[in-house]
Amino acid sequence: NIQLFAPSLTINGDFTIRNSQLLLGVAEPLQVTGDMLMVNSSLSLPSANIVDKTVYALQLNVIGILDIDSNSTMDVSGKGYGGDYSGPDFGQENKACSAGVRDDTSVDCTYGRFEHARFAGSGGQIGWGYLGNGGGIVDISAKQLKINGTIKADGMKGGYYGAAGGAIHIEAEVLSGSGALTASGGN
Repeated sequence: NIQLFAPSLTINGDFTIRNSQLLLGVAEPLQVTGDMLMVNSSLSLPSANIVDKTVYALQLNVIGILDIDSNSTMDVSGKGYGGDYSGPDFGQENKACSAGVRDDTSVDCTYGRFEHARFAGSGGQIGWGYLGNGGGIVDISAKQLKINGTIKADGMKGGYYGAAGGAIHIEAEVLSGSGALTASGGN
């Protein structure tokens, strides 16, 4: 298990994560000037910090090929807004938002744009011991992306209401593989 925290990080050349669990807390996108390979590994990030209102994003800028093998995952599930908090600003007015409408009003509670998914999911409502954190953020830019593993930004189960799924944004010239992308809401 490796934990890496830094304001910014650039890997000059190729970067391989093999048989490891990496927790990456970098404020700026991770820059890789060559290829990035994940083999039998997981990549995640810290949970949102409610005190200083920080949501971390897993941002990768890979000049070459980003290859996620079938035994690897990028998982930011539950790394979005905490239970009873909502995006995009740690407010509490959008909790229990479902399909764009909060459950006790007819007020629109959507945020973000589908053209560039960049916001974490709102938290679910706390109850029965469940926090219900929203899904986190994955933002990938690569020349080529091979996904045979998984990229997950799922919301977690909440006590009364589940949390919203997060954001997965991918920009690549070539996208291939038989893996899965999920940003599902909790139940």
